[in-house]
Amino acid sequence: MIALCFEDSGNHNQMCNVALAVDGRRRLSEGDGEEKEKLTASHFGNVLSMPYGSKRSEELMEMSLSNVATEVHDFLQTATGKDHFLDLIDWVEERRSMPLKAKAFANGEMSMMVSSGQRFQMMDKMDFGWGKVAFGSCHVPSARKDCYVMTLPSPTNNEDWVVYMHMPIKHMNYIEAHASQVFKPLNADYLKI
Repeated sequence: MIALCFEDSGNHNQMCNVALAVDGRRRLSEGDGEEKEKLTASHFGNVLSMPYGSKRSEELMEMSLSNVATEVHDFLQTATGKDHFLDLIDWVEERRSMPLKAKAFANGEMSMMVSSGQRFQMMDKMDFGWGKVAFGSCHVPSARKDCYVMTLPSPTNNEDWVVYMHMPIKHMNYIEAHASQVFKPLNADYLKI
């Protein structure tokens, strides 16, 4: 959709980067037994890798959705194993005093982080004393310049996702105008509040 937005607005052949947040916590205990998996799962903090891919908007427009998915699957494979995350931890430790930035966001081109909060299914478990939580959201600092998309489970329909998008208004407007068959507004009626 962003590639289409670029092409429709005359920004032909714009570079588009997409990075995916991959949780390494589960992968760090691969093959070490159930006890180690439970111990690793109980640790606080994230172990994330951000593999990414880049394509020009013109290339993306010519590709089918299944071809785009195959390309994403291919670059994602670099960050799916235990060895990758062990190497990543060592690499970060060596550079602990230096600021680190994911490659997808280093050159100032159009970059989008895609993350999943599908495992954050806690809405029905949280009660602050006045009833169960009806809705939770994802915070993205307003100073953040890159685009960010995160999916969370719907609090009212197991078949839906709530999709948070932090991106320029021109991209949001384009998505609302051209993808209304996929995205519906999140409102009080949907949340049943």
